[in-house]
Amino acid sequence: MPTDSWIRIAMSAGDMLILPAGIYHRFTLDEKNQVKAMRLFKDEPKWKAINRGPETDHNLHRVGYLKSIAQAA
Repeated sequence: MPTDSWIRIAMSAGDMLILPAGIYHRFTLDEKNQVKAMRLFKDEPKWKAINRGPETDHNLHRVGYLKSIAQAA
């Protein structure tokens, strides 16, 4: 069953992380107070920040993500 726990992943230059559309995520700075990331999109870049909250759970991508993990359980 999915939980609301955070998973922390330490990454280095050249690492790649693939996040499914609709998953909550955030990035934090390293011990040098820096972060450098490149975003790659399946379709044209249409990314915009969506703050986490009750209205976010009705976002089309979030609904699809939650359905996908419910089916996998």
